[in-house]
Amino acid sequence: GNEFYPGKHDYYEIQIGNDTRPVAVLREGEPFTFEHRAAEREELLLGVAPLVEGSDCHLLHEWECLVTVRGAGGGEARRFRMALPYNGRGDTIAYYPGDGWVDVRVELGDFAGSDCEISVIFASKGTTSGRESVLFGVAGPQVVVRRGRAEAKKVVLISVESLTDLGYLEARYGFGNLANLERLSRDAVCYPRVYTPSAATLSFAASMLTGLLPSQHGIGDYGLAADSFECEVSSRRFPVLAELFKRAGFFTAFGGVQARFSAKSGWARGFDRYYQVFEKWSVSVPEIDWLIRTCRSLEGVDTFVYQHLDLLHEPLLSFGDRHSGRIYD
Repeated sequence: GNEFYPGKHDYYEIQIGNDTRPVAVLREGEPFTFEHRAAEREELLLGVAPLVEGSDCHLLHEWECLVTVRGAGGGEARRFRMALPYNGRGDTIAYYPGDGWVDVRVELGDFAGSDCEISVIFASKGTTSGRESVLFGVAGPQVVVRRGRAEAKKVVLISVESLTDLGYLEARYGFGNLANLERLSRDAVCYPRVYTPSAATLSFAASMLTGLLPSQHGIGDYGLAADSFECEVSSRRFPVLAELFKRAGFFTAFGGVQARFSAKSGWARGFDRYYQVFEKWSVSVPEIDWLIRTCRSLEGVDTFVYQHLDLLHEPLLSFGDRHSGRIYD
């Protein structure tokens, strides 16, 4: 079980591409079920995907997800069936290896006031009947209320590395016409005098997500092992920001770049969607349009979104680091 998600299955953090999510793992034909008392304007949100190793992709030709909502006492049932050809074996739509999670929305308003049983089940077609069963994932299943646009709560946290004095950027690096940042600063609280509790910036991610000082959370320079499971991980005794929002009923999402936000450091905890890219020059870096798309897709839903932007730090500015050996210096 899990504090934030229904059903009796255990949940695991599983990453497809750059997207890490809390996932219940199922074999094909194995049902994922839970009970829920439906209310007006409610929707079921979940991500689904086959969990197939790249070397086994040729074994799968098509996969299917069936979501069934059944009223109390075995009454009226509504079925939502989605079939996706795999590896391009389709004329109009196909799911390719590495495409990631397919996000599904199921409206529950027709069952308002009723106790419902909700089930998710998968099937697949392949090249041989004797092959092993394919595993599938149900990612972050939850029921949300989609209110009017003005009613929903949106909390957006953006950190920019390294965002410093705009006058300094203009004088030192020739930056000009930063109209959006200037407009934001006019509507913000600015701190002209700032003191740091740490001699390095690497500990800031832990401080942002736990609300603790480096001397309290104990995480310093974990950049050397951030892409491995040898890195320092925040203690589960400290709740992270996303967990607090989940307990308040929010949908949570993260998009960012930098090794210090690796899911392997434990920072995906509490996030329904955690999209993180290591390479700052990658075409997959989630820029501000990612934030806009995420907010629009969850319009009317209480949502907490955290985005970390690193483009201003590097590659645009190298800050005199002449010996790093990186391609963009």
